[in-house]
Amino acid sequence: PECLGLGGAAGQVLAALAPELAELDIVCRQDYSRATAAVEEDPHLLAQVLTAMIRHAAAYTPKGGAIELSAWSDETFSRLSVAYPEATPSSEPERLFLPFEQRDSTQGLALARRLAQEMGASLGYAHDAGRAVFTLALPLFPHCHRPAGS
Repeated sequence: PECLGLGGAAGQVLAALAPELAELDIVCRQDYSRATAAVEEDPHLLAQVLTAMIRHAAAYTPKGGAIELSAWSDETFSRLSVAYPEATPSSEPERLFLPFEQRDSTQGLALARRLAQEMGASLGYAHDAGRAVFTLALPLFPHCHRPAGS
């Protein structure tokens, strides 16, 4: 595991997915303006989770649409959310995380949730103001965001 910033990790994933997103004419808006503490995670596992979240959003975002990424922290968790337009909330949100339930992109969510759990994190879904919002919550570790010299 390494100490990682969520904004930087998300930026690397977005750079890798740029050709796919450009082909779909999807724009990614990023907001990392709220303070985000570093997390201690395996960078490859974190990238797999973020990739699955973004690909799922892209699969349900209309051509020419936008996906929104944001990150923030509190005393115990750093969170990164991926949001996209959703007219009707999922009636059975837990089914979104079961493999083979909907589209191929849902299989990615099932794997992403399992990887998140292996990292000690959680991956959840909410419907907010006409958007589907998937949020990854990662626990903070004191030595990752301790002031220099302490």
